[in-house]
This record gives sequence, structure tokens and C-alpha cells, in this order.
Amino acid sequence: MHPFIVVLPEGDSASPEITAWVNAESQHFLTRWRSLMRGDARVKKAAEITDEDRRKNTLVLWGDARSNRLVADILAAEQARTPALRLGWSKGELTLGTHTLPGATHVPVLTRPNPLDPSGEGMYILNSGLTFRESHDRTNSLQNPKLPDWALLDITQSPSAEAAGKVVAADFFGQGWEFVEAKK
Repeated sequence: MHPFIVVLPEGDSASPEITAWVNAESQHFLTRWRSLMRGDARVKKAAEITDEDRRKNTLVLWGDARSNRLVADILAAEQARTPALRLGWSKGELTLGTHTLPGATHVPVLTRPNPLDPSGEGMYILNSGLTFRESHDRTNSLQNPKLPDWALLDITQSPSAEAAGKVVAADFFGQGWEFVEAKK
């Protein structure tokens, strides 16, 4: 419901598995958007994003800190602004809140306020687009969000007609966008 710009990576990720997944899934999103929404998404590289783009658009970021400069900037800003979130991602390790997973084979998928937007109103989406997939195309009543605010995907499970990978953990952030431990 808000204008967005897809920000594609400018290089390879820290692991070849992440590079392959990001390239395939970002193209899958662009193809699905064109097919279902009957229009082309606006696409830029990180170096092309302006302050005005940050203020007026949700940034749909693809890649990791090595492949996409804006992902690196956002991860650094998130760690400085909200250390309790524990959002970090390297080839060795992916962390979010109380979750720690191998960074070479797991991907964070999330949406949050953009810490790089000086107005405080912008949002970013990391490694995700439409979360409903081909198996949900039988009726548009199935074409609705399939993930909450954040998810951690194991990409050793190939994408399918239902999901972009195996969902290892997923939940909503709190009212102030803080990480909330899942109730057991």
C-alpha cells in the first residue's frame, strides 16, 4: 500500500548458496509481480538510491551486507539503534533476537522501519516480496501474506510452489518493533 523500490545486489554474497538464492528469489519476485499485478516494479542498485528514495519509498532490499551496500548500512544502523534486536548476518552466523543459525545457508526475511530514513517514516523489507506463491494462485482468496514480520529461512531446502525455503523460525515484532520472545 506504499510506493516501493526493489534494490538488487551489486555483487556476490558472502556464500555462493546465498548468492544463488538471492538471484533466483529476487527474479522470482519481479516475474510474479509483473504477472499478478500487471506492472513492472521499480528496480535500482544500492548506489542509485537517493535520500528522497528513502523518504518516499519502502526499500525492498535483496542480498546480504557483502552484496548490497544498503543492507550493510541498515544492519549497522540496526545494531547501533537497537542492540537488543541482535540482528546480524555474516557468512558464519545469522542472528536475530535469541536465534543463531549458520549464515551461509540461512536468510533473514523481514520488514522494519528504515533506520536510514531521516523522517522516521520509511520502511525496509529484506529478502522478500510476495510471500504467497504459485500454489496459492487457485483463487485470490489465498493470495495474502504467508509470513509475519520476520522469518528465518533455511535455503538448503529448495524453494517450492509454497515457500522460498524452510521456515526455521518466524514471528511478529512488538509494538515498538522490538524482538519479542515467542511464548511457549
